[in-house]
Amino acid sequence: MLEADLPNLALIADPASLLAILWRGRRLFAACVVGSVVLAGAYLVVAQRRYQGTAKLLVMQQGTRPLGVGGDQARLAEGAEDYIPTHALILQSPLVVGRAIDRVGLENLPSLGKSGGRAQAVREAIKSLSVTRPDRLAKILQADYQARSPEEAVRFVKALVASYKTFLEDAYQKNNSEVIQLMTRARDDLGKELKDLEQAYLEFRQASPLLLADATGRPLIKRRVDDWDRAANEAMVKAVQLKTQLELGRKLSQGGVGLWSIAYAMEQVGGASGSGLRTAGLTPGPPSDYLRQLNTESQQLADRYGPRNNRVQEIQEQIASVHQQSRATRNQLERAEVDDLITSIEQSLGSLEAMRTKMAEQFDKDSTEAKKTEMALLADANLRSNLDRQRTLFNTVVDQLKQAKLTGDFSGIRCEVIEPENALPKPVRPLGSLTLALALAAGCLLGTAAALGAGLIDPRVRTLDEVRRVLQLTSLGQVPQLPEALATRLEHAGLICQGMPRSPAAEAYKVVRANIELARRGRDLRVILVTSPREHEGRTTVASNLAVCLAQAGRRVLLVDADLRHPSLHAIYSLARERGLAQVLRGAQPLGRAVQATGVAGLEVLCSGPEVPNPAELLSSTHLHDTLARAREAYDVVIVDSPPLLTVADTSILGTAADATLLVVRASQTRRVDARHATEILSGLGTPLLGAVVNGVGPEWAGGARQRDEPGTPRAGGHGEEILADPQITLTPGTFGSAPWQYRPGSDRLNGRGREA
Repeated sequence: MLEADLPNLALIADPASLLAILWRGRRLFAACVVGSVVLAGAYLVVAQRRYQGTAKLLVMQQGTRPLGVGGDQARLAEGAEDYIPTHALILQSPLVVGRAIDRVGLENLPSLGKSGGRAQAVREAIKSLSVTRPDRLAKILQADYQARSPEEAVRFVKALVASYKTFLEDAYQKNNSEVIQLMTRARDDLGKELKDLEQAYLEFRQASPLLLADATGRPLIKRRVDDWDRAANEAMVKAVQLKTQLELGRKLSQGGVGLWSIAYAMEQVGGASGSGLRTAGLTPGPPSDYLRQLNTESQQLADRYGPRNNRVQEIQEQIASVHQQSRATRNQLERAEVDDLITSIEQSLGSLEAMRTKMAEQFDKDSTEAKKTEMALLADANLRSNLDRQRTLFNTVVDQLKQAKLTGDFSGIRCEVIEPENALPKPVRPLGSLTLALALAAGCLLGTAAALGAGLIDPRVRTLDEVRRVLQLTSLGQVPQLPEALATRLEHAGLICQGMPRSPAAEAYKVVRANIELARRGRDLRVILVTSPREHEGRTTVASNLAVCLAQAGRRVLLVDADLRHPSLHAIYSLARERGLAQVLRGAQPLGRAVQATGVAGLEVLCSGPEVPNPAELLSSTHLHDTLARAREAYDVVIVDSPPLLTVADTSILGTAADATLLVVRASQTRRVDARHATEILSGLGTPLLGAVVNGVGPEWAGGARQRDEPGTPRAGGHGEEILADPQITLTPGTFGSAPWQYRPGSDRLNGRGREA
C-alpha cells in the first residue's frame, strides 16, 4: 500500500503521460522560466562592467649549442624542448605582477585600489589576468587583463610586459657560476657515495655463495631443495607400494595361496615382484619322459588285456604316485620361494626407509640454507636498488651540470611584442545575450524538473492511463466537470441529465449508460452498487444521473439511498426522508409503500429513511437481500447509492447483496493508494466489477473525455456555454419538488441540506 504513495516513475516511460504531466505543471514551468530570466536581467543591471586589455608576445630562445657538443641528438632534443608553458607561469607570477603594480602605482589602478594592501592587490590582479597560448605550435603568449575601464586595462598590460622583460634580463643574462659550483659539489658527493655503494655490493656478493644461480636466474640451492623433495616423494610412493605388497603377500601366504597367485596379486598392486616370479620358471614339474613311458605301456596293456588287468592297475597307481611326489616337491619349492619373496620385499622396504630418512635430513638442511638464501636475495635486491637509484641520480646531476654550463655560455631568452597593448571597445563581462540565453535554458531545465517532480510525487490519479493501471478496470466513461457558468444555474448536479440533457456532462452519462448496457448484455445484472473510495468523489451524483439516463432509455429504475449515515437523495429529489430503506429493513413498512415517485418518468427513489444508530448491523440483516430480491423482480434496474468504501463497512455489506459494482473516482482528487485499496476490497467480495467512472474531468486533465458538439447546437463561448444559449432548455426552481436545487463547482456539496456526495 505504501508503494502507491511513492513517485509514480512508470509515467516517464509513456510519452503521452509525460506530456500530460508537463502540461499540468505549465504554470510552475512558466514561473521558473520567468524567474530565471528576471534574475538574469537583475544581474545584468547590477553587475559591474569589465573591459579587457590584450597584448601578444613572441618568446624566443637565443643561441645554439656549439659544434661538436652533444651531436645531432642534442640538437634535436633542444629543438623539441617546449619552454612556453614555463614562461606563461612566469608572466602571471606574483613577482612579475607585483613589479607591474609598483611600476603603475595602486592609485592609477582603481580596480585594485580598494583591495586592502599590495599583497591583496597582487592576488586580485592575478585573478583578473589570463595568459594563454593562441597556437599550440607557436612560441607566442597572449596576456589578457580585465579592469573597470579600457584605459586601466591597457595601462596594466603595458606595465606587465615591461616587468616581464626586466625579469628576463635579471634571470638569464647574469653569470650562473654559483649554480654551476653547487651542482659540481653535488656531483662529487654523489660520485663518492656511488663508489661506496658499488664496493659494498661487491663485498656482499663475494660473501654470499648461496646466491649462485642457474641459467634461468634461479638459485642453485632452491633447485637442489626441489630435487630432494621430488626424490622423497618418489621414495614415499615406492614405500607405500612395498608395504602394500608385503601385507598382501603375508596374508595370502598364511591362507595357503600358491606362488603364482601371490605373484599375480602383488603385480596388481604395483611393482615388478610378481612379474619376475612368473617369468623365472623355477617351479619344477614331474619327469615328462618317465611319465610318457608309463602312459604308453599302460595304454598297450589296456588294449591287449583290458583296463581291468592287474598290470594296468599297477601302472596307473605308479603314475599317480609319481604325480603326488611331484606335487609335494613343487609345493615345498613354492613355499620356499614365497618366503624368499617376502624376505626380499622386507629388506627392500627397510633400505627404502633408510634412504628416505637420509633424504629428509638432507632436505631439512638444504631448506634451512634456502631460507637464508631468501634473506640474502632481499638484501641483494635492496643493495642493487640503492645502487641503481644512486647511479641514476649521479647521471642526472652530471647532465644538468652540462646543460647549465652550455646554457650560461650559449643561450638566452628574448621577448618581443608582436601585437601592441590594446583594449576591446565593448565590455567582456557580463555578456547580455549569453546571460539571458543561459538563464532561459536554466529556467527551462528547472521548470521541467519542477513540473516532473510535482507530477510524479502527486499521489492523486491524474490520467486515464493511471486509472487503468491502478484499478485494473475498464473505464466506462469520463464525466466532465461543470463550468462555473453552468454550475451557478443548478442546485443539484445529480439532475443534470434531466435539467440539461444536451450538456457535455449529460452526454457523458449517456456513454456510461451505454457501456453498462453492453456489460449487462447476456447477464442478469439488475442491482448495481455505485460507490467510491472516499468522500467528495461524486458517487451520489453519478448514481442519480445514471438512474435518470436509464429511465430516459425506457427502463423502470429504482434508485436506492443506502447511505444511512449521510443520505442525500431525498434532498436532490425534494422527497420525504421518513419513508425509506431503514423502515423497510426493520420490517416497519413494505417496499411498495416506501418507494416514492419522482419527476422523471420511470424513475422511483427509495430514500434512506429516518436516522438509525446502527447502520452496519441493520444492513447485515437478512431483510437486505429480501428487499433487493423484491426490487430485482419489480424493476429493470436497481441503482444503489452507498457510503464511501474505505470509510465505513456498509459498502462491503451492500456489495455482497448486489449483482455488480460500479466504482467512481474523481479526477485529480482520488489517491492512487485509495483506488487500489478499493479495488482489492471489491474484488474480494466476489461481486462482478463493471468498471470505473472518472468524475470531475477538466479540460486540462490528461485522458479526459471531450464531448463533440451536437449538430445544430449554437455555441456561446466557453466549454458548455452552448447549453445556456439553447432556448429549448429552461431551468426553473422546484422542477423536482418545492425546494430549489443548485450546484457549486468543485464539489457535490448539497447547499446545507446533506453531505458531499
